[in-house]
Amino acid sequence: MLNVLLLITKTSNENHTQGDTDMAVKTASGLLAALLLVMLAATATAAENPADWNKDWTGFRKVMVQETAGFDRVNEPVEAELKYFQPMPEKSEEGLADTVTRVVRVITNEGDRWKEIPCQVYDIRPFHWKRDSESPEIMVRARVAFFADVEAHSTSTYYFCYGNPKPPAPRYKSTLKAKGENVAYTIENPWFSMVTDDESGQIDTISLKFADKPNFSFRSGNMHWNPDFMYVPEDFPTTWFKWYYAHHFEDPPHDTISGPIFFEITRRQLVPNQDEAWMEVKYRFYDHVPYFLMESTIVVQKACHTLAIRNDEIAFGTDDYTHAGWRNYTTDMIDGHIGEIGAVDLFNEARVGNHVLGSALPPNIPWISFTHTKRGYAVGSIRLDWKNVNVLTGEPSTIYNSHTVISEHGGGLYWFRSLVYPQRDDYNTMNWDADDWRKCCIDIPEGDSYYEKNAYMFYEWDKDTKFEPVDEAWFRLDNPLLVTTSD
Repeated sequence: MLNVLLLITKTSNENHTQGDTDMAVKTASGLLAALLLVMLAATATAAENPADWNKDWTGFRKVMVQETAGFDRVNEPVEAELKYFQPMPEKSEEGLADTVTRVVRVITNEGDRWKEIPCQVYDIRPFHWKRDSESPEIMVRARVAFFADVEAHSTSTYYFCYGNPKPPAPRYKSTLKAKGENVAYTIENPWFSMVTDDESGQIDTISLKFADKPNFSFRSGNMHWNPDFMYVPEDFPTTWFKWYYAHHFEDPPHDTISGPIFFEITRRQLVPNQDEAWMEVKYRFYDHVPYFLMESTIVVQKACHTLAIRNDEIAFGTDDYTHAGWRNYTTDMIDGHIGEIGAVDLFNEARVGNHVLGSALPPNIPWISFTHTKRGYAVGSIRLDWKNVNVLTGEPSTIYNSHTVISEHGGGLYWFRSLVYPQRDDYNTMNWDADDWRKCCIDIPEGDSYYEKNAYMFYEWDKDTKFEPVDEAWFRLDNPLLVTTSD
């Protein structure tokens, strides 16, 4: 382009007056500026055009991932819905899920090149066939999960790609491994390895891959017991109450989703030997991240009375941890409960019976954590959602004396969140008679439901950072990345 300018200038000097030459130079300069703008625009367009990634893919959806909480995010799991028309060899849904899984890809621009990143396509739902198409095309909706990198208070751009009639199967490397069948699985990522029980599907053992690589189990059964529901018979206390837990599941109906981004297993069952509590428990394990997600639901099937409904409990051994910590602040707390991060020596503090702290902690603290200060590891329960609504009436479900408890009992050390928890004379210290026991029962109407979602996190502990890793993880998870997909 500079040669063009020099040629025009040279010609002007040879054939025209000085005024004409000045005009020619100005014209050439303007031409140069215009051409530079064209070149810059072309370069920018090329850098922003996802079609330049691979010409075999012809359809694209722009995905904007925004960070609003002020933390740099690296390998943050996100997902969004993609809808598009998928061509099929004939007007049949047979093989659709496999086709969509093969064709959908996620790409992002890194500097001057396009990069494909691993994704997981699931929840594939066919809708309607395109009427004006010469060949069969069906509208598809699917969820696409991937890991995003976004700097604090900024937005990263990704693209969902589709439209390849003959895509090869994607080949993604993942350190997430899930092996098993029915409800018995071994799940492994860079942070931990877990085994689920072959009958209930609840988490049975946990092994960490950092600190001194501890192995956890509970001598009285599965490590993850809850949710639970205490069954109280009509002739109580002639016939005594009985605890029922999700770890009482017997080969429950289940669903699994497996891929390079996450492994998920969901189990649901009317807990055996009673007809009151229907429960569902879902686990989701990710690659890269030091936590897994747990969602659980209890639905009361008929009006009854109970002495306890609880949730959010994982039981460890009494030697596994030395201290506990918590962030003692949420907007729904009463004034007397407001505080910041607290901590307690689990074995040298005042307690009420088996309960460390008794009912001192509110039910909806953002997180609670156990740590072994000498061995350098910790576990935390980050509370992400908590809903208690009657599914038949829409009214609030019954809650009574709800709080968070740290307890040492039966050789186990654990926390739990009580939902319904009236006082009881379990150890016969108050000399209750039958009427006393009947009066403490709480009536629960049909349709009451209790839902919660938690992230169970494992992290390294040291004297400088202390509970900061779980506290920061709570901020991140409580302020998830915002994902927007263009039409």
